[in-house]
Amino acid sequence: MNSRVPVGMFVPALNAFVVAVLVFASAVSFAAVIFSGPLAAGVGIAIDSALIAVTIGGGFIALRSAFAYAIGGPDSNPTAVLALVAAVASAQAVKGESFATVMMIVTLATACTGMLFFVLGRAGAGRVIRYIPQPMIAGFNAAAGVLVAAGAIRVLAAHSPQAAHIGVGVAFGVLIVVSSRRFGSAAISAVLTGAIVATLAGAWFAHLPLDVLRENGWLFSFPHPSPWLPWTGSGHVDWRVVVAHIPDLLVVAIVATATLLMSSSGLELSTGHDVDLDRELRVAGIANMVSACFGAMVSYVSFARSSMNYGLGTRTRAVGGAVALAAALLVVVGPDRAIAFVPVFATAGLLIAIGCNLVYDWLIRAPRRHSIGDTITIWLIVITVVKAGFIAGIFVGLAAGCITFVIRYSQIDAVKRRASAATIHSRLLRSRREVEMLIEHGSRIRIFELRGYIFFGIADRIYQELLACSQAIESPAWIILDFTAVTGLDSSAADAFAKLLRNQNPSADVRVVVAGMRARVAQLWNGALTDDLRPFAFDDLDLALEWCETELLRFVDSSAGTPATIDLWLSEQLGSDVAPFVRRHMKRVELDTGDALCVAGEPSDRMYIIESGRVAVIAGDEEPRRIMSVGAHATIGELGLYRHMLRSATVVAEVPTVAYELSRDGLDEIEAQEPAASTAFHAAVIRGLGDRMEYQNGFLTALLGS
Repeated sequence: MNSRVPVGMFVPALNAFVVAVLVFASAVSFAAVIFSGPLAAGVGIAIDSALIAVTIGGGFIALRSAFAYAIGGPDSNPTAVLALVAAVASAQAVKGESFATVMMIVTLATACTGMLFFVLGRAGAGRVIRYIPQPMIAGFNAAAGVLVAAGAIRVLAAHSPQAAHIGVGVAFGVLIVVSSRRFGSAAISAVLTGAIVATLAGAWFAHLPLDVLRENGWLFSFPHPSPWLPWTGSGHVDWRVVVAHIPDLLVVAIVATATLLMSSSGLELSTGHDVDLDRELRVAGIANMVSACFGAMVSYVSFARSSMNYGLGTRTRAVGGAVALAAALLVVVGPDRAIAFVPVFATAGLLIAIGCNLVYDWLIRAPRRHSIGDTITIWLIVITVVKAGFIAGIFVGLAAGCITFVIRYSQIDAVKRRASAATIHSRLLRSRREVEMLIEHGSRIRIFELRGYIFFGIADRIYQELLACSQAIESPAWIILDFTAVTGLDSSAADAFAKLLRNQNPSADVRVVVAGMRARVAQLWNGALTDDLRPFAFDDLDLALEWCETELLRFVDSSAGTPATIDLWLSEQLGSDVAPFVRRHMKRVELDTGDALCVAGEPSDRMYIIESGRVAVIAGDEEPRRIMSVGAHATIGELGLYRHMLRSATVVAEVPTVAYELSRDGLDEIEAQEPAASTAFHAAVIRGLGDRMEYQNGFLTALLGS
C-alpha cells in the first residue's frame, strides 16, 4: 500500500498559510494604525477586534461570496477614515473613557456600513459605483494611502522614536513594494514571514532576550486582551463624542461601499468572472452587521488578498474558510501569544507599502490617463482629506466635480445639426417646380436640431448664435428649433430663448418655430414666455418643416396656393400636342379625408397623379406610420405599375383630394396607339423618379454630414 501523501494535498494548506500571513499582518497593521499614540495601550483589544472581523466577516464572505476564492477582512480605506476619527475622538473624550469611546465608534461604523451594504444590495444598487466620478474615487484612495503611510510612521515612532527603527520600517516597506511588483502579491507573505524568522533568529544567535526587544519597541508588547463587547463595554463610553462623530460613520460606510464595489469589479475584470454585485453587497452587509455585535472592524472582500489567493491557483472556498478558522483560534488563545513575536517594523512596513501603492496607483500613475481638470480634482481631494478630513474632502470633491462637469458640458455643441430647407425637405413630396423653388429660396428656412440637457452654461451660446442668424437671414424667414433630442432645460435656458424672441429686430420678419418638445421641456418653455411671444409649435420636425415650406412657397410663388389643373400640368410635362391623348386614358378619383386611394397587398395595376390635395403613404402592419406625404402634381404608384408588384403601402387622403388614375391597360393602349405620347409620358415619369431620388440623396447627405 502506498503510504506517500500526494504533493497536491499540501497545496491548499500552503496557500492558506501564505494568505493567512498577509491577512493577519494586515489585521494587526490596521488595528495598530487606528489605536496609535494615546490609544496604543489598547492595541491588543483593537487587534482582537480586527481578528474577529476576519473570523466572522471573512468567514461569512468565504462561504457566501460569489467569488469562491474571496478573502475578507479589514481594509485600508475605512481604516484611514477611522484613524482620523479615533485621533480626534480620543482627544475629545473624557479622561479614562477614550478607549471605550473609540471602540464604540469602530463598532457603530461596522454596523452602519453593514446596514448600508445590505440596503443597497436589496435595492439592486450594485452598479452605484458607476455613478461615482472616477477622480473622486482616485482622490479618496490616494488620500487613504497617504494617511495609512503616515499612520505607519506614527506606529513606529510610538513604539520606538529612534531614527534607526523608523528607517528600518521605511526600508522594509520599500522592500515589500519592490518585491510585490516584481514577483506578485504572494511575495508579500514570503517577505513578512522572512522578517519574522530573521528577527527571531537574529535575537537567538545574539543571545538577546525577546523581552529586551519588546522594551525597546522592536516587538509588540501588550497584555492578554479581555474581549471588548458592545453590550459589556458601553458603560465607559462618552456618548457625547460618539454622537458628534455620526457623520464620520456615514463617511466610513460610503468609502467602504465604493471600495467594495471597486474590489468586486476589479476581481470580475482580472479573473473574467461576472458576478451579481448586489449579492456581494448583501453578503458583506450581513457579515458586518453580525460581526458588529462582537465589536469587530469593518470587513469586506479584499481585492489584493483575493487576487493573490486566485493567483496561487485557489478555486475553492477552502482557503478562505481556513483563514477564518485560524483567526478564530487566535482570538480564543489570545492574539498576544502570536502577535508578540511579530516585529513592529514588519507591520508598519506593510502599512507603508499599502499606502505607497495606493498613492502610486491613484495619485501618480492614474493622472497620466486623466485630463488636467481631473488631476487637479484628485490633488484637491487628497490635500483636503489630509488637512481637514474625509467629510471636507467629499464636499471639495463634489464641488470640483460639479465645476468640471459644467466646464466640460458647456464645451459640447448643443446644436446637433445646422441645416436649411435648401438641403433638407419635409416628407411631403412636392412637384418639381416647388422643389426647385425650395432649393433656390430654402436658405430662408434655418433648422437647428438641439440635443442634450440645455442649461445656463450653454444657453447663452445658443442664444448668441440664433440672434446672429435672425439678424443676418433675408426676411421673411423662419427659424426651426428642433427639441426632439433635448432631454431637459433649466429656467435660465428657457429665459435665454425668451430673450431671443424679445430681442429680434422689429423690422425683420423672422418667425421662430419649435418642434418635438417633451412635456417637461414644454412646461419650462411656456412658463418663461408670455402669450405674445409664444411661437408656433409642432409635434415633430417634419410637420414644422412642411409648414415653413408652404409659407415660403406662398411668398415666392403667388400661384402656389392654386395648383394647375391636370390638363395644364400634362401639357407642361408632355407637350400640348400629346397631352390630350394621355388625358383621355385617365380616370378622375375624388377622395374625402381618410379615404384610401390604394391598400397595401393589392395588385399595383395603376398609378396616380395628384391634381389637388394631399395623400399620406402609410406602412407597417402592427404600428402603421406615415412614411411620406404626396402633394399636387406628384405621381404615386408608378414603380409598382412598371414592375408588376403588389402594393407595399397604403395611401390615404389627408385632406380632400382629387387624383387621376392611369391603369396598366390604359398605358398599354397609349403605347400601342400613340408612341410619341408614350415616349413623352415615360420621360415625365423618369424625371419624377429622378427628382425623388435627388431629394432623398440630398436628405441623406445632410443627415450624414451632421
